[in-house]
Amino acid sequence: MMQFLQTEQAAIIQQYAEGNPKLDYDDNEIPLSKALGDLMFGCAGKLRSLEASIGAMVGTQAKIMTDFAKIAQKEHELSPVDSLTALSIRKRIMDDMDKKGWTALQAAREFERHGIKVPESILEEAKREISEYEPPIDDSGISDDELDRQTAEYLAEQQQFHDVWLPQRQAELANIIDTEVEDEVINDDELELDEGEWDDDEGMDLSDFDGDED
Repeated sequence: MMQFLQTEQAAIIQQYAEGNPKLDYDDNEIPLSKALGDLMFGCAGKLRSLEASIGAMVGTQAKIMTDFAKIAQKEHELSPVDSLTALSIRKRIMDDMDKKGWTALQAAREFERHGIKVPESILEEAKREISEYEPPIDDSGISDDELDRQTAEYLAEQQQFHDVWLPQRQAELANIIDTEVEDEVINDDELELDEGEWDDDEGMDLSDFDGDED
């Protein structure tokens, strides 16, 4: 529509440029501005009608998309089994809840496993169970008395280590060190004695030599 309007405007302008203006009913020349205004006014109604048509088409398309979404949702909610089979399965699950002591959460999972919508009462009870769930406590650990006994044994062992074993070990190490020192002293004395005997045998005094030669 806009392209048509632009084409008509260009044609009118070209017509006036060629000296062929539009005339009214009395054969009087119509000014170019009025001729263009008449064109716009004449097309205004058509433009409004076109806009209304486009709006209606958009609204119709949106409604179609909404309807498709609703249909898809309904198909998702529909049970994959027929109503009689679904009723039988639902009754069996409810009976198992009583006989086997199932929780609502277990029953809800069973409904979903069969592709059957979970009843609202079961669904609400399952939500409550989830909100109140507490992890199980492991009772297989040691008792408080056993823990106290093991703690006392450990403290006694540590006390024994500090009061008995550690002093004994320190004493043993001290004796070993003293023995090694005594052995080194004895070895030094024997070495000096050997050197003295060598001096006597040779008839020479090593102390007379200071390492300098005259």
